[in-house]
Amino acid sequence: MAKRIRHSVSKLAGASSQACWNEVFAETLDYRQNKSFNYLIDRTLYRPREIIQFCTDAVEEARKERLEPPINYGVITRAENRYSEERAKDIAAEYRFQYPGLMSIFDVFRGRQYSMTKDELELICLGISTGEYGIAKEASAWAVNQDPELMIDVLWRIGFLRAQAVGGIKATRRSGSSYVGPHQISNLNLRNVPRFQVHPMFRSFLGMKEARETPADTTTS
Repeated sequence: MAKRIRHSVSKLAGASSQACWNEVFAETLDYRQNKSFNYLIDRTLYRPREIIQFCTDAVEEARKERLEPPINYGVITRAENRYSEERAKDIAAEYRFQYPGLMSIFDVFRGRQYSMTKDELELICLGISTGEYGIAKEASAWAVNQDPELMIDVLWRIGFLRAQAVGGIKATRRSGSSYVGPHQISNLNLRNVPRFQVHPMFRSFLGMKEARETPADTTTS
């Protein structure tokens, strides 16, 4: 991103990466005092094209609203609506052969709280498995009569879910969150996970609600 900013703003040709970022985005957002870089990165699966897309969407939103940088939380969240929808569709398309109809599975979570216990998540997956929710016909082939634990594993491995890791896993220390996805750690035993979250990348599109705070549900984003 710094290289792209230097290319676009000639006066920053010799500036540090942090200086380039701060020229475009407020270093600290007026939302829980989050670092803007962390906020955007948390809404990716650590793929370069995702952070590029999110940043580009935010810059375009600021231009549309005729707002000068540095870009703050309000502009970012308005850009996030479009970004979140596009990424959900892209993930569904990416896995369309292994797991067709994923968008209808995602939609089951619409309007819910994004953080939940394993029991709550299993209940949702059981409802999908038994046909309680109106999922797409093409999703029925792999989702109906599916073991809820296997469905949780699928949703985690495609990046839709993050799992609460305990025991000092390095990825949690690096990210500052106790919730991790497969792009952070690939060998997590999901059977021992007490809580899950829908990944922040999907929440805006699905209109998900702030989680209830519980002692076990710390450091969410």
